[in-house]
Amino acid sequence: MNLFELTQEFCQIRDLASDDAIPAADLQVVLDEIQGQLDRKVLAIGAIVLGLDAEAAAVRETATRLAARAHALERRAAWLRGYTIACMRAGGMRSAKDAQVRVGLRSTAGAVVVESEAALPGWAQETIVTIRTRKADILDALRKGIQVPGARLEVTDYLEIR
Repeated sequence: MNLFELTQEFCQIRDLASDDAIPAADLQVVLDEIQGQLDRKVLAIGAIVLGLDAEAAAVRETATRLAARAHALERRAAWLRGYTIACMRAGGMRSAKDAQVRVGLRSTAGAVVVESEAALPGWAQETIVTIRTRKADILDALRKGIQVPGARLEVTDYLEIR
C-alpha cells in the first residue's frame, strides 16, 4: 500500500500527522475512532510513517546543505574581518564610516594566555575526575548471564516499517 492508495479518511489523518501544531493526544483520539480492520489501519499508518520519514530525510538533507553554506559564508566573513583589521593596522586607521556602515577597531578586555601549565600555581588549577558508565561492557556482561549490580537488561519491541 502506498500513500496514493489510502482512503480519504487516511489522507486526512496523514495531513494531521504531519502538522506539528496538532498534539499527539488529539491525533491518537482520531486514530482510535477509525472503524475497520486492524491490519488496514496498521498498514495505512505504516504508509504515513514512511512518507513522514522520507520528508524528514529530505528536510535533514536540505538543512545539511544550508548549514554547509552558512559555514562557508561565516568563514568568508571571518577572513574579510581579519583582512580588514590587517589593512587598518597597516594604514594606522582606527575607524571609517559612511551613510551605510561604520567600521572600527576596538580593544578587548584581555584574554589569559597560558604559556606553561606546569609553572602555574596550585590555586590556578583544579583536578577534575570524570566517571563514565561503560554501557557496552555492561551489555556484554548481561548478555553472558553475569549479574551487574545497578543494571538490568531491558528488551522492548520496536516498529519496523519498510
